[in-house]
Amino acid sequence: MKSSKLPMRGIYNDTCVNEALSTNSKSTQDDSQKPGQPQVTNVSFDTITLSWRSPEIFNTGDFFQIGYRDLDDSRWKVYVGEYHQSTHTLTNLKSNAKYVFRVRAVYSDIEGPYSDVSQVIETKSSPASRYIALCERIGTATPRRYRLKMQEVPSSKNEKAKSKKYQLGSCSTQNVKEKTMLLIGETGTGKSTLVDAIINYILGVNYDDNFRFTVNDEDLDRAQNQSMSQTEWITCFTIHPEEGSRLPYSLNIIDTPGFGDTRGIKRDQAIVEQIRQLFCARPPQGILTIDMVCCTLKAPDARLSTMQTYVFHSVMSLFGNDIKKNMCSIITFADSSSPPVLSALRDSGLPFGKHFTFNNTALFSDNTEAQKEGPSPRSFWEMGVRSFTSCFEHMKTMPERSLQLTQEVLNERRRLDATLERMQPIVEFGLTKISELKRQIQLFNDNKTRIEENKDFTYSETVYEHDIQDLPKGIHVTNCKHCNVTCHDNCVFADDKDKMNCSAMDPNGYCMKCEDHCIWSVHTNSPYLLTMKPVKKEQTFFRMKAEFDKAMGKSSNFKDLLNKLALDLKKIADDIEVNMETVNKCNTRLAEIALCPNPLTMTEHIDMMIHNEKTVKKDGWSDRIEALTNLRKRALVKADASKFQAEAGSHGVSGGSTNPDESQTERITCFTIHPEEGSRLLYSLNIIDTAGFGDIRGIERDQAIVERFRQLFCAKPPQGILTIDMVCCTLKAPDARLSTMLKYVFHSVMSFHGNDIKKNMIFSNNVC
Repeated sequence: MKSSKLPMRGIYNDTCVNEALSTNSKSTQDDSQKPGQPQVTNVSFDTITLSWRSPEIFNTGDFFQIGYRDLDDSRWKVYVGEYHQSTHTLTNLKSNAKYVFRVRAVYSDIEGPYSDVSQVIETKSSPASRYIALCERIGTATPRRYRLKMQEVPSSKNEKAKSKKYQLGSCSTQNVKEKTMLLIGETGTGKSTLVDAIINYILGVNYDDNFRFTVNDEDLDRAQNQSMSQTEWITCFTIHPEEGSRLPYSLNIIDTPGFGDTRGIKRDQAIVEQIRQLFCARPPQGILTIDMVCCTLKAPDARLSTMQTYVFHSVMSLFGNDIKKNMCSIITFADSSSPPVLSALRDSGLPFGKHFTFNNTALFSDNTEAQKEGPSPRSFWEMGVRSFTSCFEHMKTMPERSLQLTQEVLNERRRLDATLERMQPIVEFGLTKISELKRQIQLFNDNKTRIEENKDFTYSETVYEHDIQDLPKGIHVTNCKHCNVTCHDNCVFADDKDKMNCSAMDPNGYCMKCEDHCIWSVHTNSPYLLTMKPVKKEQTFFRMKAEFDKAMGKSSNFKDLLNKLALDLKKIADDIEVNMETVNKCNTRLAEIALCPNPLTMTEHIDMMIHNEKTVKKDGWSDRIEALTNLRKRALVKADASKFQAEAGSHGVSGGSTNPDESQTERITCFTIHPEEGSRLLYSLNIIDTAGFGDIRGIERDQAIVERFRQLFCAKPPQGILTIDMVCCTLKAPDARLSTMLKYVFHSVMSFHGNDIKKNMIFSNNVC
């Protein structure tokens, strides 16, 4: 038994033994209680694995303590923990440092003597220690801070989208795996400091090291307004693995500008556009896959504010729903592993995923002074190391995700926003026109006798006139020179050569906002906005009738006048119906594929944000309220359009209703019939049905049809066609002579084909 080996128990320390014991007694005790000298079995840049012989009397319930001393320090320290095996790996040691170790056993009622001191053991060089000589020191703080010199990748820089890439090291083999993490969140949550912490972790920096690395410009950060995002560009930092790295793969860390700063909604929309361009561009300027999307939050926030709720709805609405399992939460400024913000995350109902806690105040804090009160920087550092280890282990379990569905979400959102923006003035104009129609019907009915007696009278009417608004310096717009309208009122692209990248353009370079969907090259940056404003004008019945008679080419009567008003209304109804169809398709598709709905399409979110701005009143709050109010109007466009359709319907006007003088076909539609057993054709036949030329809506309508043809012929499959076998021109059999209109129609049709199509033209007599 253990007691039979111990003639006497006592407390041992580093400097003395029990002088009452005899020399022989001490020797017996030392042999039975003293572990063997620690031997090294493995060394890395920050770990040392030791083993030793257990004392004879060491039993279950006893444990070992490990003492260590850095040869640059005269003090012995105890490595925290109780160890029940005669081997252990010590972690978080300094690189390029010399250590000695000793071990003692702690029994149930006694602390045994320390072992003989080990040989001097030196840790290896970490990647971090190898980079110091190449870096520039910043300031005089302790620990020393160095700006890490990373190599910019010129081919990855996108000036238009404000995205760039830096890399550290190089890929030594083609077999090295690559993983990508995206940091995204509200301004002030510490994303950029987190980037520094990740890089220090990967390079093997430990708490006791007398240096730290940064990739951020600290002087600039201090000078800037703290309520604004310190990050203007999307920046990708690629850290390649090398000997001693904590990660065996290349890691891409994508740092994004912060949402929700004092510049308001328009700034957030610009960030969304930056992210869309990053995700939609091909490498090296874009990315195709992602492994982890990290939402950054501050630990003390026990409840998400209105702005935070908006920010995270905005962030998650960018992604396809296949990203849900790749979402995680990075909680900063945490004092513990269970911060108050966790309850807010649970209550939000948003897919925040697994969380990891950090307090990066420890990153650059002085590590030479003991903390007198509160949690120590060392404990924060160790919490961060544990969280990083857990985070990157979790990343291993996540499947790499293609951004294809996310690209579709972003493009659908872009198309929806462009359509709603285009619809807003049309709907407002339509509702005004309905009021005008009601008033004029009443006016004409009240003056029916005068009209029939051909007597003049005066009335007021609302007309829409072009209004030019000068812009402040630094604000750019996209104006269509052909349609004479503003297609994008706050564009990041000032150079006309870059207008193809404007958010108003579709992927093929055609404007989604101007009436004729013009090519990007007829758009320009101007120092003014072009808008339509309502103006009240005095009008006389005779003047109005003369203008109408001239347009019709004949003398008109009372019924003709009312029909003209209804026809004007129908044009608006047709336009709204076409746009509503696009809106409904976009919303349906986004409901299927988006991770979350866009909060800026939900009036309740916008109302809460307006209320919050009125309450808090931070600098620039009135400008932000104005922007939010405009967005609220856009969010209500669909409801206003439905109201317009109901009002127009009450007057017998509806978009898309049939009229023998108007084409029944609004879109170009391709019907593909594939062959099967018994078919009369042995090949697949594509029948392309087009809108009819020459209806009563006039030349502008025909020009719009020509533009649709051009887009069909210029787009790549599957949205366009590359070849054609037969062009069929349809005519009515009774037409013994081509009228002026028919000649115009067929000249129009044939003018947009090349002369190589001549032998592929046929005429078909329509006797239906």
